[in-house]
Amino acid sequence: MVSLIEAGLGVGVVPRLAMPQQGHPTLVSIPLHEPDVARTLGLISREK
Repeated sequence: MVSLIEAGLGVGVVPRLAMPQQGHPTLVSIPLHEPDVARTLGLISREK
């Protein structure tokens, strides 16, 4: 999704971990404070 935003195809709400750690030359991260945003995480794996 970050690459689509970088290509100028819109805006997005992405987890902080999806953004480059050292900043980005063309993208800006704006933290959302209100309302609180939460998500449920799950774990999947391949059967052995």
